[in-house]
Parts: sequence; structure tokens; C-alpha cells
Amino acid sequence: MSTLIKNCRLLLNNKVFVKNILIKNGKITKITNKESKAEKIIDAKSNFVLPGLIDCHVHFREPGLTHKEDFLTGSMAAAKGGVTTILDMPNTLPPTTTIEALEQKRRLAAKSIVNYGLIFGAI
Repeated sequence: MSTLIKNCRLLLNNKVFVKNILIKNGKITKITNKESKAEKIIDAKSNFVLPGLIDCHVHFREPGLTHKEDFLTGSMAAAKGGVTTILDMPNTLPPTTTIEALEQKRRLAAKSIVNYGLIFGAI
């Protein structure tokens, strides 16, 4: 499968350029000024194309406060905003301050649709 994302604004070496990105089998194979043939073509319309973002401070509130958010809903929102990795804070019920609580949270985090890390709290 090949995809061409054309008319992308890219930040390269502290300068902004409008380029085309060719992706083959899930990997970027070319960044060029020329338009390449591809099975799928996406016009970025001069929007910026960025790598996946990392949010190093999220509160997905699981366990104990899932009426606010959980790993599934929080990670879905993160992905919609271009975030591909999150680090979840330990202020849950119970707080993530023991190995047992960390293991419980690790099991709950498995439903995340983005990469995740868990921050362990100290008392």
C-alpha cells in the first residue's frame, strides 16, 4: 500500500517547507517536491504534518474515578489530537503508590489505543 500526502507544511532544519510525503508499507520513503504515484492521495492543504506527539501529563482517572475518564476514552481523545504516547499520573483511587496498585493500573491501561507509560507516586 502506498500513500502520498501532498502539500504538507514541514518544519525541517528550523525552516518551513511545503513538500510531498510518500509512504510505502507504513514507512516514509520519500520527502520531495515532486508528486509521486500512489494508491491513496491525501491533500494536506498546506497544513502542518507532525510526528506523533507525547503528552507527558494526563489524568485518565482509572481506577476509581472513571466517571471523569478512563484509559479508553482518554486515549481515543489523545489520538484524535495527534498524541501517540501518554504518561498517566498516579492520583487515582487508590493512588498508584504500591506495586499492587501499579499492576492493577497496568492491566487497566491495556485498553489504551495509544502507547502509554504509568507514573508511580510516592508518599
